[in-house]
Amino acid sequence: MPGCPHSNKAVVILKLLDLDRVISIGECGVLRDPRGWFFSEDVSKLDSVLKIHYLDDAYLKGDSDFVGRSTVTTHAS
Repeated sequence: MPGCPHSNKAVVILKLLDLDRVISIGECGVLRDPRGWFFSEDVSKLDSVLKIHYLDDAYLKGDSDFVGRSTVTTHAS
């Protein structure tokens, strides 16, 4: 999301390390609905790689029991 300082940091690092050539960057819009952030900035309204509409769907693909808030990871745990 363009207005999110955390996602901007992630994009800057990807570009500085030239990783944006091999890692796709999907872009959510500045608004979210009750379910959360969605890929409103992409022409198809879907993430180009995962073909998902909501960021939350990426978390659910990794853990079908995920119930937290979907956001950009800012550090490794």
